[in-house]
Amino acid sequence: MIIAITGTPGTGKTAVSAILGEIYPILDLNEVVKEMGFYSGVDDKRGSLEVEMGELERYIQKIIPDYDDLIVEGHISHLLEVEYGVIIVLRCRPSALYDRLKAKGFNEGKIRENVEAEALDVILIEAIEGGFKAVYEVDTTERSVEEVANCIVEIIDGKGSKGAYQPGSVDWGGELERIVDESFGQRDLG
Repeated sequence: MIIAITGTPGTGKTAVSAILGEIYPILDLNEVVKEMGFYSGVDDKRGSLEVEMGELERYIQKIIPDYDDLIVEGHISHLLEVEYGVIIVLRCRPSALYDRLKAKGFNEGKIRENVEAEALDVILIEAIEGGFKAVYEVDTTERSVEEVANCIVEIIDGKGSKGAYQPGSVDWGGELERIVDESFGQRDLG
């Protein structure tokens, strides 16, 4: 089975893939893009590579038949036209994600963009709208990397309660309300 592990930067994809690599072969899209030169430049504002999605997609489609099982890891994996058996979106509470990205040295603009994307479920929605058969989400906020890896193995193996990982099981609405209240307080916005 071909599995995508995606999610906003900082949600734990690379760390959990390092553990899952003991069980499944892992294809790290960031490494593939860099090693194969599947980028046209660097986005100075974001400090990230401008990925040539068509080239990346053709390469991935070419090598996938070599694998019975494969995890394709990266925050753009769900955007590739690949026959995934499962897509797993890693999630993280926006306030915790902010701290993780800050610790990684992301600039404030990139942190804000990613925290907003996480708060608005952007990657989850993109995965669902991509028409994939099986999309799940795992909240990594309070879980260790090992616990997240176990959740992913449960999903892949079809064991345990998949209901706990169904889209919509993670909700940042309460956090958004708190952030708005802290930012705007009791101001009259009308």
